[in-house]
Amino acid sequence: MRSVHLIFERLALECKAFLLNSNWCSIDNIELNVSSVAVDVGSASRELTTAAEYQRRAGKRAACLMLVLAVVVAVVLLAVSACVSFGYLLPSDASS
Repeated sequence: MRSVHLIFERLALECKAFLLNSNWCSIDNIELNVSSVAVDVGSASRELTTAAEYQRRAGKRAACLMLVLAVVVAVVLLAVSACVSFGYLLPSDASS
């Protein structure tokens, strides 16, 4: 009877050791995942900052292009208007 009791005590100790070891492995895995997430969040933050900067630059570039286009259209319209007023280009009504 005593030997059966010792066998069950050893079995209980081995089970406890196994469970503790497996729990430590789980804790190590969780810790690794948390540190990995921290690194990924830092990287994502830097990427979002860069994306916001690119977006801001793209908006400025679009505004500059629109301004240049407006100036070109204004110059062309002024040139055509001047040509018509000085008689270089005759309106279609005046030619007949």
